[in-house]
Amino acid sequence: MVINTDLNATDMLMFRTASVADARLLYDWRNDPQTRQNSLETSAVSWEEHLGWLTRKLAEPAYLMHIAQCCQPDGRLVPAVFLRLALMADDQGGPYGYLSYTVNPELRGQGLGKAAVLQYAQQFKLPIQFDVLTENQASHRIAAALGARVVSQTPACVRYGWWPDVKAATMKNTAQNAARVT
Repeated sequence: MVINTDLNATDMLMFRTASVADARLLYDWRNDPQTRQNSLETSAVSWEEHLGWLTRKLAEPAYLMHIAQCCQPDGRLVPAVFLRLALMADDQGGPYGYLSYTVNPELRGQGLGKAAVLQYAQQFKLPIQFDVLTENQASHRIAAALGARVVSQTPACVRYGWWPDVKAATMKNTAQNAARVT
């Protein structure tokens, strides 16, 4: 499926809260071979495992799940990106969000993942971290577009951090310095 419109991808997205009614869609996206290849968890999951995970996470107040939908020229909304934000605290008790996302396999390569992550991150007024496998070039491009910085790195994975304002940039420098020491 290709989004056929002259609108910028950012202008086409609408966010809604994910629900258990999205279980089948998210299950299919989660088990897509390319999704699994670019995920920290590469094994396929059973329907029962997925439904149990989704039900538990939907019930957790510190776990936010949304679906970015893109608007088709005929007005239909098509699910484009699934975004998950776990609200956490750093070693000093400061809040941050741990982000993960999955792009609809039929809509990859159209800039919707980047547009959704940019909009999603900017609506929260807290630092965000996310992990990207070294070979996942699309997600590295999303991190660059967001202005995220490398916080830590292993041969297999890069942890990015994004800070929403200048004051938080001090936190970014502190985190980067701490990552160099460890």
